[in-house]
Amino acid sequence: MYDEFEAELHELVLNAIQWGRAFGEQWERFGPLGRGVARQTIPKTVEHLLDGQVFQNQDHDVIEIMGDEIRRELNEIKPGFGDGAMLRDTSEDFGMSDRMAQLSHLIE
Repeated sequence: MYDEFEAELHELVLNAIQWGRAFGEQWERFGPLGRGVARQTIPKTVEHLLDGQVFQNQDHDVIEIMGDEIRRELNEIKPGFGDGAMLRDTSEDFGMSDRMAQLSHLIE
């Protein structure tokens, strides 16, 4: 029983690291540059994701900031779209620019 639990836990951790790396890679390619504090804090968190490191306390807050930056940029492109994208799946929305699709994908 313990071996089964340990195997499941190992798989969950591995999945979290893989998804974190994938998100970090996508952020490097498509993420907003950010403003103010976000511009200073996001790169370190992305580095943690890419390296598969355990999050530091501040990384949890930075993930929230990253979401805010995506929402902000989407709202600048099309007012209200970023707010909606945070609440629902926009992957099948028509009429999105390439940039809007890139940012929406980051939210998913």
